[in-house]
Amino acid sequence: MKARTLTVLSAVVFLAGLAIPVPASAKKLITFDAPGAGTQEGQGTTPQAINASGVIVGTFNNSHSLSHGFVRAADGTITTFDAPGAGKGKDQGTFAERINQAGTVVGNYADSKYAYHGFLRAADGTFTTFDAPGAGTGDIQGTFAWAINDAGTVTGYYNDSNSVAHGFVRAVNGTYTVFDAPGAGTAVGQGTVAWAINNTGVVAGFYTDSHNVTHGLVLATDGTLTTFDAPGAAGQGTVARVINSSGVIAGEYEDSNWAYHGFERAVDGTFAEFEAPGSGTDTYQGTMALAINDSGVIVGQYGDSNDVYHGFQRSAAGKLSTGNVPRATGTFPRFNNASGAITGYYKDRGNAFHGFLY
Repeated sequence: MKARTLTVLSAVVFLAGLAIPVPASAKKLITFDAPGAGTQEGQGTTPQAINASGVIVGTFNNSHSLSHGFVRAADGTITTFDAPGAGKGKDQGTFAERINQAGTVVGNYADSKYAYHGFLRAADGTFTTFDAPGAGTGDIQGTFAWAINDAGTVTGYYNDSNSVAHGFVRAVNGTYTVFDAPGAGTAVGQGTVAWAINNTGVVAGFYTDSHNVTHGLVLATDGTLTTFDAPGAAGQGTVARVINSSGVIAGEYEDSNWAYHGFERAVDGTFAEFEAPGSGTDTYQGTMALAINDSGVIVGQYGDSNDVYHGFQRSAAGKLSTGNVPRATGTFPRFNNASGAITGYYKDRGNAFHGFLY
């Protein structure tokens, strides 16, 4: 395990002005690589989430482009793992997505036939693997477990034998609730995707209709499903990515030029739309909100007019600030925890990825 702690001065270069509620003397940027991570283009270490205790979870690709999961403890110790049944070929393996406060990791693995299955890894390293009812067994079909809350409830989606997506919620006892948004398409690549769940059990995600346009959704604990579009979406698409314990949702929408814009949707359904300073306005440029903590602080990434990616943070009051890992050719924040710590990854000049904790 390789770790580097940068000085406070370098950390300020990373995310200057971010409204994290700690004194400047306590701020630092740590970069790290999982043991065995590859160093070539498209390989490396990609953290995905951090819990309130500072434990980070994510995925790394080795020199053969095989994926493995990792957990980085608060003291910097990194443990790597593979889900039982994970394939050992190129672009197969284990993909760790989220971690709850108990240290349970949720994610997916691709088997030797490129079908996907969900897994839970307890803090003691024991695994539970599972498949949603109706999940297909073909190439890029199967179960995609995407999020877990502190109660241990899992949400995600599965692709059926026709490669149509359906949302699911998996209770702690292993029972499933499967759902489809009204208006969800039924062709290949269409359907319903659940992407986040908060500690009260409310799910956020999106669906793709028969015209291949995406729309946001929120599933209440009583089964009520509400769909929505960000006001500026102009019929191009809305993706709800995350939800905090108060029920505030964040994500992005595409405008008529296919550029991205961030949004925050309050519990009452009102929207605040925003762009990180320096966001590009061309196709697949712009601002993407990827995480929101219970204080309402949003983090994510934006692509500039040169298609270079940078990190941003938006305070609960709406203040936006941006920054980069020093010497990186792309910075990709992925998650922020309750205390404001941010994890994600950055790209080096050889297009390999490395993890960071700010």
